[in-house]
Amino acid sequence: MKVYKGGDHALPATHKQMINADLLAFAQEIEMRRSENMTAACSL
Repeated sequence: MKVYKGGDHALPATHKQMINADLLAFAQEIEMRRSENMTAACSL
């Protein structure tokens, strides 16, 4: 979880590019971990 200090309910509207970049990085990290887990499982 990422906490945006001073962020309020309008943060997605006022900082759209930052939020989108953080969400994309989060999704890519999940995909990378899934790929690593699949590779490890296949090598057993």
